[in-house]
Amino acid sequence: MNYKQIPVIGTNCYLVWDEFTKNAVCIDPGFAGRKIAIEIQKFSLKLKSIFITHSHADHISGVDDMCAAIETVPVIYMSKLEM
Repeated sequence: MNYKQIPVIGTNCYLVWDEFTKNAVCIDPGFAGRKIAIEIQKFSLKLKSIFITHSHADHISGVDDMCAAIETVPVIYMSKLEM
């Protein structure tokens, strides 16, 4: 398992992937959607899901940029209380 923390204004954004399958997930893309999309392409990853811990702007604002930059639309999970 590999991971990379993507620096975003005070938000903990992580890209986590399996080094063999290249399957990846993103946790709280924050304002870093474009940065994350570049990292996904750089490592030839297959984004499977985006996990959102909660719906504050500094945790979800990168989702649109990621979906625009990646061919397949990932599944987004968030708390049932915040949906």
